[in-house]
Amino acid sequence: MQDLKKFCKDLGVELYPKQLEILTNFYGNKNFRELLAILGRRSGKDTLGVVMALKEVDFLLNLKDPYAYYKLAPGRPIYILLVSCSSIQASIFFTELKCRINNSKYFKEKIDKVDEDRIHFKISGKKDRSIVIMSGHSNSEGLLGKRIFALILNEAASFKAADRIYSALGPATADFRNPSGKLDSKIITFTSPRYEGDIIHRLATEPVKRRLVARHSTWVVNPHLDEKCLRAEFRFMSDDEFMMEFGAEFLPAEGNQTVSLRLTGTMIDKLKRIARKEAYELDKDITYTDLVRNVLDEYLISEVEK
Repeated sequence: MQDLKKFCKDLGVELYPKQLEILTNFYGNKNFRELLAILGRRSGKDTLGVVMALKEVDFLLNLKDPYAYYKLAPGRPIYILLVSCSSIQASIFFTELKCRINNSKYFKEKIDKVDEDRIHFKISGKKDRSIVIMSGHSNSEGLLGKRIFALILNEAASFKAADRIYSALGPATADFRNPSGKLDSKIITFTSPRYEGDIIHRLATEPVKRRLVARHSTWVVNPHLDEKCLRAEFRFMSDDEFMMEFGAEFLPAEGNQTVSLRLTGTMIDKLKRIARKEAYELDKDITYTDLVRNVLDEYLISEVEK
């Protein structure tokens, strides 16, 4: 797809052949609304996410006035939302995004302003209408309540509550029906796999007409790496771990046992108070479920050491 190659060249990006194939298959079929790319580590997932985020911005900008096209009330921005598994990863994502925009004369001229975690683009010179790319992380409550044209999830299998992210943010993409009645909004996921039966495995195996699933090992996507060298570099990993991280294979469900806890209302209220105090002192998002998870992690580690 020549036009996609030109688009990437303008951003200073040269995609690997398999990366280009994935994007070509997705954008070449107008029926696809969802992309689930399950790729091994070092497959360039961040770069793919940035390219697709800007591709969606470009689509909206070329509509001239997407608010009129989708019959949306002005006032609320249209979001391209990039969600990572941590605040550090979200910052890395946003840094690459700004770098690619700075390489592009086209996008630089469209910028209205840049904030700490978001970039605003102009729409027809109207102040009450804007397109915003925002980079956030999966533990942030600030992701909710937005009108989302493209939801891009990076390493979704590593989210602490991936199911909640999909169920909470997926419906926010439902406002963008074109004149034919079909949704133009996108839900795009780039991730390494984890366990059979988790949300990523379920999405990959359930048949959905408008979802493209691509699953490839690192050495298939990245031509600069091969399996033998990676195995030598990560020889401390078990074969199962290696094939999960680099081979894009799911581990059996029995390796992912869950623990059920019954907490009283009093216990939950106390945990919430502790979480608010720690969140304030550490200046980062902490929930009472994080506290429970940390306790369980410490318990499991101590049992393994014994």
